[in-house]
Amino acid sequence: MDAVSAEPVVTLMPELWMTLLKSFGMLCVVLGVLITVLWLLRRLHDRGLSGQPGLIQVVASSYVGPKERISLVDVLGEKFLIGVTSQEINLLAKISDKDNVCAERSAAPEGLFKSLLRRQFDANAGAGEKGKKGSSAG
Repeated sequence: MDAVSAEPVVTLMPELWMTLLKSFGMLCVVLGVLITVLWLLRRLHDRGLSGQPGLIQVVASSYVGPKERISLVDVLGEKFLIGVTSQEINLLAKISDKDNVCAERSAAPEGLFKSLLRRQFDANAGAGEKGKKGSSAG
């Protein structure tokens, strides 16, 4: 009786390994399909369905606080400096000097955003001082 009861266990072992191997193979196939679909979605999101780059591109972005950032955005060739918070988006400046932006990008690729922000800040500060001088003279 002991020999009869031990025999079914031996015949079940190859079936168990085969089932585990099939399950592992299917898991690999599902993960491969998932990774491929995510990769394709990312590519389509970056380029759009037409295959061309999107009309709106974020050139650079810098976080200034929790859930607050300043971004340089390119829309149809025009550059805008915007402030983004969790509740609103504000236009800080319109960058109109396209040639100067390209020159600064090639000169210091890491410091492009910083140099554009500093230049815009200096221009706004200079305009503010001119306004103060004009109002004190009158």
